[in-house]
Amino acid sequence: MFREAVDASTNWILVKTMTQIVVIWSAILVVFPYLITIVEGSFGITRLQVPFQKPLAAVLFIAISSPGVRGSIVMSKIRKGTPLPLDHAKNLVIRGPYAFVRNPMAVSGIGQGLAVALFLGSPLVALYALIGSLVWQLIFRPLEEDDIERRFGRAYREYRLNVKCWIPRSRAYQIEGTPDSANSNDSPLGKM
Repeated sequence: MFREAVDASTNWILVKTMTQIVVIWSAILVVFPYLITIVEGSFGITRLQVPFQKPLAAVLFIAISSPGVRGSIVMSKIRKGTPLPLDHAKNLVIRGPYAFVRNPMAVSGIGQGLAVALFLGSPLVALYALIGSLVWQLIFRPLEEDDIERRFGRAYREYRLNVKCWIPRSRAYQIEGTPDSANSNDSPLGKM
């Protein structure tokens, strides 16, 4: 399931990453919620309405999307990989939003789903987003973290001890005394 990205130009990696974002966001944040609202309507489930609902949801969506998009760009430009496990980064990524939270894309994805639910006023879309977070937490996160630990060893274990999965740090995590260009799993901190 996990495969390291092949060598390619930064521009090509960015094109692949942005294409993945458009395709995945379209499916998960547009198509599925739309289908859910059709089911919701057929069951007569009432949509929620609050003042300024749509503008508030749009602002929240943009704000919560930022760490995920920035994380994707950091992974693509600096670590030469995409967010997908089939094309993952070659090195451990601890810069940008990763210095604050272990998986900014997962945090963003859950927040985006909840913002879409607010925009639509849909309780079932909110439930869909929360179930998505549970599935990611219980199934995909352990698989991904096992793979990352296998590849980066002690450096990842130290990072995981200092940076939480869901709750951002107030200050950026830094590994002291190691140049950013460290590339060896034999170094005390593994690949960066």
